[in-house]
Amino acid sequence: MLASSSNTYRNIWFEAATVVAVAPPVEIPAGSVLRSALAGGLSCALSCSLMHPVDTIKVYYSVFFFLFT
Repeated sequence: MLASSSNTYRNIWFEAATVVAVAPPVEIPAGSVLRSALAGGLSCALSCSLMHPVDTIKVYYSVFFFLFT
């Protein structure tokens, strides 16, 4: 009896640990997906074009001060 009750508790824990509630699928309009993709692409391009020169200058200054100080 003790072995079966501990086995029952183990099964309950296993089921509780592995069962995940999933929301039902929702249809997403194609225009929304394309707008989100465009926004992500533009934000990536803008951040890279703005931050790359700043980072390059920062690295040049770091190397310059490391070599000549």
